[in-house]
Amino acid sequence: MSLIDDALSLHAATLESAAGEPVTYQFGALTIAIEHAVRGQSQFDAVQSDGESYTEVRTVDWIVRSALMIDPETQQKVEPCVGATITDSSGAIYDVVPSLNPTGWRWSNSHRVSYRIHTTSRQSSS
Repeated sequence: MSLIDDALSLHAATLESAAGEPVTYQFGALTIAIEHAVRGQSQFDAVQSDGESYTEVRTVDWIVRSALMIDPETQQKVEPCVGATITDSSGAIYDVVPSLNPTGWRWSNSHRVSYRIHTTSRQSSS
């Protein structure tokens, strides 16, 4: 590992211990318990094709080290995907949604240490 890789790994571990919380990632039959996901947010600005309409979209983001996204049955790495859900420790459910790209996530940094998964809070039916 390079010095930068070591520093990024230390930064991710420090961020997780200071601000991380347990969540569950679920897509179909796949369920991954993630001990430390860091909650964040993103803001996307979109101009409609008519050039007049402007939309501001805010997402609840979850920063998760890619090394933690492991299928417990196959031990293979899993990339986040649209249609999945993330449930926090209080039971609130967040849907993974497309953002500027259709995948619903982007790398959190150029060294590809962590995913930044874009979600929206699911509205309660009660």
